[in-house]
Amino acid sequence: METNSSSSSQLPIPLFSSEKYQFWSVKMQTLFKSQDLWELVEEGISETDDAAKMRENKKNDAKSLYLLQQAVHDDIFPAILSASSSREAWLTLQ
Repeated sequence: METNSSSSSQLPIPLFSSEKYQFWSVKMQTLFKSQDLWELVEEGISETDDAAKMRENKKNDAKSLYLLQQAVHDDIFPAILSASSSREAWLTLQ
């Protein structure tokens, strides 16, 4: 398993290349938790009437989806290419 680095978080992003999914998954969960994004990945975007909160949720979901896209090898990326949310991508990778 290799790592990528993201300028947005300054944390190394573990790279999943179809081996050792369990290890990669735990590392990604920890990364998401450290960025306060895990609940969003695990449960999806919560609907709210608060427009500002909804914008924030969508922004954080895009950030989470980006991290997942960066965390998979190019051979695996097509599996999540059409995912419109981080939750959808995460479930696909499981």
